[in-house]
Amino acid sequence: MRKIEVEELKKIQLDILKEVDKFCRVNKIDYSLAYGTLLGAVRHKGYIPWDDDIDIMMTRPNYEKFIHSFNGFYKHLYVISPELNWDFYAPYANVCDNRTYLSEGGNNHRGEMGIKIDVFPIDGVPTEYKAYNRMQREILWFEKYLWAKKDTPEACNMNGKIAWILYRLLSLFQSYGAIQRRIRKKAIACDYDGAEYCDNVLWDVTRSRCKKELYNKFTEIEFENETFMSVKDYDTYLSIRYGKYMELPPVEQRVTHHNFIAYWQD
Repeated sequence: MRKIEVEELKKIQLDILKEVDKFCRVNKIDYSLAYGTLLGAVRHKGYIPWDDDIDIMMTRPNYEKFIHSFNGFYKHLYVISPELNWDFYAPYANVCDNRTYLSEGGNNHRGEMGIKIDVFPIDGVPTEYKAYNRMQREILWFEKYLWAKKDTPEACNMNGKIAWILYRLLSLFQSYGAIQRRIRKKAIACDYDGAEYCDNVLWDVTRSRCKKELYNKFTEIEFENETFMSVKDYDTYLSIRYGKYMELPPVEQRVTHHNFIAYWQD
């Protein structure tokens, strides 16, 4: 297998995003760039220079429509999520390129998959802040079960190894799929249509909920000389998420959080 270097990996990620964008526009599925990808679009008009992944988000109704309709439209792309495969490593979806193979550092739990972009659902959350915090704490607890069941603690410090043993013991009598189903049940417990606030409660512990109205209006935004979709009020979204987001972080923080090794399949 031929190794894929970072710049080529980014081009493949961008190509995946372009096809997802086409699919969503044709099928009237609203989505937005998210997290560092949206920040990069606003601040750099592309990737944050030290970033190397792509994230998008969809409200739960759009997310459900997307994951249940995307597969079969492209020979080389496929969506995988716990709703389609309860043994999937993450509680959110990935769109992968099956012509490639991706390994990410010590994340043994990811299994066989290609270069990908992440797709996060935006769920309704409680209006009362204590209930919102409790919802996220409970989901995070079960996500640590996922980590302990499929990953290994070699890269952890001593406290991390002790935590891994604890979560491993607590998850012994639950299957991976059962844990995924419990996470989903908690994530959708607050009906989206009736909710006042929304957030990505899966794999996100920053407490960055927004008014649901933020996810009702969209605009186009430039990213790597292409045009994609963003929530229209991205200033509110990025301010809640990152604070003074137009300011660059200290030099020592300008590092990638991933350790990708990617190859073309033979």
